[in-house]
Amino acid sequence: TDGDYFLVVSRLVPHKRIDLPVVAATKSSVPLKVVGTGRALDQLRAQATNQPAFDLFASSPTRFFLTVVDAEIEFTVENGQTTSLTLFQGGAELPGKKIR
Repeated sequence: TDGDYFLVVSRLVPHKRIDLPVVAATKSSVPLKVVGTGRALDQLRAQATNQPAFDLFASSPTRFFLTVVDAEIEFTVENGQTTSLTLFQGGAELPGKKIR
């Protein structure tokens, strides 16, 4: 149903491997909610198809930036649900729709 999601409750540190449930949720197209705190709280990784993964750093609850290139990603949240994202890079704004 629309209310289904994966839930991870953990300290957000590298050895807890929060990346594994992220991969599982992505492959199964099920939303993931992460609850926790730790030194990895402000860090995410982004990976485009056939590209290496890069760290993302939070500048707000919905906006993240990369340090390897001058780019930012902002998630659009409506009624508590992420509906889309926008990639800001090289003066361009590239929208991306949520598939599911």
